[in-house]
Amino acid sequence: MHGYAIDNMEEFLAEVDNEQTQDPVQDVPRQPRPAPVQPANPEKSKLGTAMTWAVLKDSQNGIVEVGADNTTNAYVGDTPISQSLPLLCINRTADTKEVPKNLSIDFYNGWSEGKVALSKSYAGSQITSHAVANKLCAGDL
Repeated sequence: MHGYAIDNMEEFLAEVDNEQTQDPVQDVPRQPRPAPVQPANPEKSKLGTAMTWAVLKDSQNGIVEVGADNTTNAYVGDTPISQSLPLLCINRTADTKEVPKNLSIDFYNGWSEGKVALSKSYAGSQITSHAVANKLCAGDL
């Protein structure tokens, strides 16, 4: 799945690093993240690769956990943008804002505040902007 949510990975990581100086799991000072080699969004790829998301857990109660697996690389990309994959789409509505009671939220695990679904497959090179990604998701779902 092509991920599409963060417009500027460098700014996002800087904000996270500014907000969180301790590793909440181990309660020790966090190591600084390496600087990203390229933006995560396909249309800004300098290396012809982009980051993909993985399904980590699909529960019986309608909740799916997506995130990084052992092949995901947000810093240099892990999938050629010529490869076709579905987009991970999020539909946020008023009835999806509340965190489900059985979901544990922490620094590394959040709630999308929406329903996630996969679009049809598209080459990463077709995703030329956030607006294009939104239009593809809206058209397919």
